[in-house]
Amino acid sequence: MVTSSSPLVFLDIDGVLNSKQHQEYRRSCAGKEKRRQIFATHSDTRIALGLVLLDYTKVALLRDLIEVTRSRIVISSSYREGVQPAYFETLFRLAGHPLPRGTVIGFTPILDEVQYQKRGHEIDFWLNQTGYSGRYLIIDDDNEKLFLPGQNLYHVDNRIGLTKVDCQNIKMILTDDKYWNAS
Repeated sequence: MVTSSSPLVFLDIDGVLNSKQHQEYRRSCAGKEKRRQIFATHSDTRIALGLVLLDYTKVALLRDLIEVTRSRIVISSSYREGVQPAYFETLFRLAGHPLPRGTVIGFTPILDEVQYQKRGHEIDFWLNQTGYSGRYLIIDDDNEKLFLPGQNLYHVDNRIGLTKVDCQNIKMILTDDKYWNAS
């Protein structure tokens, strides 16, 4: 069972730790050169691809958010398929913004049989399987129609990804007792 003492962040990657702006950068000459350098440096293709897709400034914001709130991360992104939690800790470290060891504690299950509100059901399944009953926040750029009513969703604008303002709001939500005692 996961303890309820640390808040949880259910983390999506696309649209949160990268953005449409970052996609445009990756198509630029500077972005293509950076991609070439990353692939030349890293023999593990999956690690290299992950580093290309991440916006390192967004990873820095996430690291600060996690350090301040002492949250743990459950990956809910499709990036979770075929990897272990250490993969994400390695990515963030190689991006220059390491998280404390053991911060990424797992992944939501992949429920292929679910057709509607899939991500919400995957998160709900994880919460039920682990018995976690503490504070949690879903950080995602997807439409709320993917989630279940009453789930704690913080929506990020995928055009710009995670911002300082988002992080200030998320920190307040995860640490303010008034927010959690009101429900």
